[in-house]
Amino acid sequence: IDWPQAKYDETSQKALYVKYLDTFQSMNINAVFFQVRPNADAYYDSSYEPWSKYITGTAGKNPGYDVLKFLIDEAHKRNIQFHAWINPYRIASRSSATAAFPDLDSRIPVSMVKDYQKIRVYNPALPEVRQRLSDIVADLIERYDVDGIHMDDYFYPSLQSGESMDDDAEFAKYGASFASVKDFRRNNVFLMVQSIRNTIAAKRPGVIFTISPQGNYDNNYNTQYIDVPACCKNKLMDAVIPQLYWSTLGSTDYFTPRLTWWSSNIYSTPLMVGYAAYRFDGSTSNLNSGFTSSSELNTEMNLAAAKSNVVGAVFYNTSALIADKMGIVSVIRN
Repeated sequence: IDWPQAKYDETSQKALYVKYLDTFQSMNINAVFFQVRPNADAYYDSSYEPWSKYITGTAGKNPGYDVLKFLIDEAHKRNIQFHAWINPYRIASRSSATAAFPDLDSRIPVSMVKDYQKIRVYNPALPEVRQRLSDIVADLIERYDVDGIHMDDYFYPSLQSGESMDDDAEFAKYGASFASVKDFRRNNVFLMVQSIRNTIAAKRPGVIFTISPQGNYDNNYNTQYIDVPACCKNKLMDAVIPQLYWSTLGSTDYFTPRLTWWSSNIYSTPLMVGYAAYRFDGSTSNLNSGFTSSSELNTEMNLAAAKSNVVGAVFYNTSALIADKMGIVSVIRN
């Protein structure tokens, strides 16, 4: 998400990305998770959605080169895997309920869209939305040599205080077999994840499928409506990467018990830990939360390494690694 930093010309964009990759290579990092579809848009020429505004400053504007091919090729030159990070449902955000959403691209069917106070999404309850997302993934992995497909923690939208999910009609139509609307929502996300897993298996089974849910399991289950253990039990992903963005030295050590919870509740799915590199920035608030020195990252990584099913580490985000304000790069390199 740290590219291209509002640099809208090809030369500057390529130079920035190469700088990132060379830094990663010096740290012994072997994979990059790159967001190629932030908001029902694309970092490549898609028949489903427009070119992302983040590349040229204008949604739908062709940047004049094959951005995604360049990103992948440069990573592969350095023996770094390229995982295409997509946001399944989010279409647009706005600052308030009275502000206007950007115009909906003509390729996106209005019937699939649901608007809330501050976010516009693909409606997770619709079978045709699940099919569309699977079609987008199929197009992406068949046209580009990505090593993986990745999602983070954006499933059902997080709503504003006092706002409720607008899905009574969908529950009435599709939810008769569910005891509660919450179970219905969780099943909708499960079916979406399953559909993408099946699409990858059918089109390019070597592509790695990962999800990075929130570290707080209750948030996943009751706000995002993803039942991660159920997805793991059914082998719907190749690795799970919870965002364990807490310190062992905070007023409460949330890192250690949540690491144990995740290690114990994902069946045979390999576990990778998402680390809060961005919080090692020297700011007072983060120091108070226990991110007091790079040794804290070393402590966290050692705790993770002691879990038999932990197979790796993912660091969020690139800007923090480039700035290296508290010396975490040497910890990662070692």
